[in-house]
Order: sequence, then structure tokens, then C-alpha cells
Amino acid sequence: MSLEATTQKVQEMVAGGASFDSSIKFVFNEGVIHLDGDALSNEDKEAACTINMELSDFESMLSGDLNPMEAFMGGKMQLDGDMNVAMQLSSLFN
Repeated sequence: MSLEATTQKVQEMVAGGASFDSSIKFVFNEGVIHLDGDALSNEDKEAACTINMELSDFESMLSGDLNPMEAFMGGKMQLDGDMNVAMQLSSLFN
């Protein structure tokens, strides 16, 4: 999946009721996805938490094939910033 298709999938999840009350930035080799509440963009803006990972691993998390905690513990994602914000990701991926 491309960055654009992945961004669209996240947008659908947020529009479908997944709540997120902070800002988080996912950084991939292909670009970024920035989520601030229900506002989503591919702009590289400041966020309370930044997550660096492979786009394919992020897509696996979106599809439910990869648990976010397992991704973190397995070194597939690196966090910078507020860990509490990262913990809110379960609301997005459930």
C-alpha cells in the first residue's frame, strides 16, 4: 500500500469514530502521517509523540496482523516524546 492509501485508511478509521485526543506523528521512509485529534495530514509538523517505523509494519498494525505493543517490544517502532500518547493508539487500532 502507498503512503496515500495508508493515509486514507487512517482517515476512514478516524471518521468512523476512532477517537484520539492528542497529536502523534508517524514517520516512514515514504513520508509522514500526522494526526492531531481528528485532523489528519501528511505534513511534517510537531507532535506530542513521534513514532518511526516501516510503512509495511504500520499497515500490518492497521489490519490487525501486528499488535502495537509487540511492534514496540520487537523493535519495529521507535518512540520519541510522550509515551502516554503512544498508549492511546489502542483506540485507533481496535
